[in-house]
Parts: sequence; C-alpha cells; structure tokens
Amino acid sequence: MIISLLLSVKRYPNLVMAQAISRKKNREQLSHAFPCAKFVHIDADYNIRLQRLAKRDGLVSPDWVDKLLKIQQTRSPGHYSLDNNQDIAHLEQQYDLVFS
Repeated sequence: MIISLLLSVKRYPNLVMAQAISRKKNREQLSHAFPCAKFVHIDADYNIRLQRLAKRDGLVSPDWVDKLLKIQQTRSPGHYSLDNNQDIAHLEQQYDLVFS
C-alpha cells in the first residue's frame, strides 16, 4: 500500500525502498555507496502489522506472519523513524518532513 502510493504520485523520484529484513551489513554497504542516502524506518505496533499482513492478500497464515515479523531488524542509529500506526495521510506528513 505504501509503495503503490509513493510510486503512483511520484512525489519522491529519488526514493529507494528496501524490506525491513535487510541486514545491518547491507544498509552499511548502501550508505557507503550512496553517502547522501536517507534511511527511513517505518514502524507500526506489532499487532497492527500482524493484522495488516494477515488480511492483505489472505495467502499467508498468521503463524508465517508472526515468524516474519520476529526476524525483522529494528532501525539503526541515524535512521529516520516514521510511525505507521495511523492512516496514510499521517504517514505522508511524516515523509514530507523527512524529504522536504
């Protein structure tokens, strides 16, 4: 949902998104290769993420979603952190603050 929103409005032409399971080592490599990059961690409460993933396409079991969420790494120091516990409008406001 977030990806389709950002890509469809093309508000952030230089935005690159990666999955939360990217390891710290991968983020360090990207930071070295692209020193001007801004790393943004989008977070939501565990139960909200579980509900969203479970109902997104109905193809994944709650157990699988639970395992996936447990292996995701937390944000690294120096990353921007956005709260995704509310609606898209709230998330867009936070993006605008980071990328303006």
